[in-house]
Amino acid sequence: MTCPDCGGVPLDPASGPWDLATWPCPACQGEWIPSFHYWRWLAENRHRRPKIQPADSGRSDTSSKAPVPCLECGHPLRPALAGPWLSLQVLHCGSCGAVWLPGTQSRKIEPGNKRPILAAVSSTIFHREKAAARESAHQAEEKSRADSPELPARYCQISRRKAFYEVVPELTAFLTEFGRSVEFPPVYEMMLEFHGMFPCQTSDGGDSLWKTVTYDPERTKELNRILSRIYCLLKTGKNDSLGHLYIERIDFCEFGNSKPFRVRVVNQFNDNYDHFYVKVPDASRIFGLELEHTLSPNRINYLVHQNSLIEEHIAGVPGDTFIREYLDDSHLNRVRVAKEFVKFTERCFIRLLGDMRTYNYVVDITPDFEEVQFRVRAIDFDQQCYEGDLQIYRPQFFRENEMVVKLCTDLLNYPTMQQYQVEERSLMARRVKVEHQRLDALFRAMRQQPLSTEPKIHRLRAELNEAHQCRAFDPCRNMSDLVETNLRFTLSIPV
Repeated sequence: MTCPDCGGVPLDPASGPWDLATWPCPACQGEWIPSFHYWRWLAENRHRRPKIQPADSGRSDTSSKAPVPCLECGHPLRPALAGPWLSLQVLHCGSCGAVWLPGTQSRKIEPGNKRPILAAVSSTIFHREKAAARESAHQAEEKSRADSPELPARYCQISRRKAFYEVVPELTAFLTEFGRSVEFPPVYEMMLEFHGMFPCQTSDGGDSLWKTVTYDPERTKELNRILSRIYCLLKTGKNDSLGHLYIERIDFCEFGNSKPFRVRVVNQFNDNYDHFYVKVPDASRIFGLELEHTLSPNRINYLVHQNSLIEEHIAGVPGDTFIREYLDDSHLNRVRVAKEFVKFTERCFIRLLGDMRTYNYVVDITPDFEEVQFRVRAIDFDQQCYEGDLQIYRPQFFRENEMVVKLCTDLLNYPTMQQYQVEERSLMARRVKVEHQRLDALFRAMRQQPLSTEPKIHRLRAELNEAHQCRAFDPCRNMSDLVETNLRFTLSIPV
């Protein structure tokens, strides 16, 4: 990399223990900050990170200058104000997140304060971009609500940020007993030590919300070895090292609740590839994965060790893509699609899996000897029994699913829908009887933590009583009790 102000002067990396990595210019004293080094710095200095002044829009008065291309991705750098009290004029890349601190600004910083000030610059930019992303998502939600005024606004009121619940010892014991907990290196922390990233676009050039991350050569070699072994452990149960597998790409999504990494594994003999995910283990998600594995027709493969959760990829057409590109196909058996969505919504309600909007499930399309079979599969389990609004657990009340709801009401009458619901309940009741020991152990582990807030638990308890026209939920004191009672009451299984 060369200095954007000095015209060709090479930049050399400068870093030290407990420091934020930068690339200073020896001529003008400017500082290039790959802002995502901030993640590593934050992890190592969690209790020593600087306090910064809350950031406004922070646009500096340098718009008359010609745009400077980013040294990493080539996108134009934008002028911005950053640092303590927004006192420094910097150039920021909105694509990869890098920051250029000109020498005129760098010289304002006293030598002893340089590292904390640079960390504050990176922190300001990071929080500003995060706030902008949230505002963009909020505007998209408001636009969607305005486009569908006939649907009540309360149907889409989901918590902005779900609380994170750590894995308690009782849950660890359950995972060990049923083969979900195995030992492997602390890979999630290792994967956070990337030194750069660039946008990962969709096939049509849109923003996928994922960023492809890069590592130094030694870390790349180490991760390739460890992640290949973890993939074999996930798929075969054996801690083998297959030399023909290699890690082609690692993507990171900052906006997910579990901060996931997506790993692409390639077989070098035939170039066939597969994906799996490395995430922060959230107890709510783990309970959701287990309930999906036990109660649905789908099997879920995952592993947990300390603060790393490994999940296999769930293949299928994303729900929003299916609705947009497949639903109007004249060759599509629309009745079979409607039938599967009725069964899917029934499964979600019975086990209290919430937030099944179109981007949180996929449609698995399987050719049959005469027709095509469809199965809707959940892929996001963060909202397992967390919200207090009962409608959150009914996918038909999300405006994103409006077209599917219309499809079901146009093609299926009420007795037919009831038939499909009864069929699904019967299958779930059989699964409960077969897996009753596993479910009992799971519910015992779930009772050790609330998995939600008291107001949400009280509200959901009252709404379940009202929906079932009973008082069976009165003794429930936590979300585990509510899920188990709803399961047994709906499936007519005695306690």
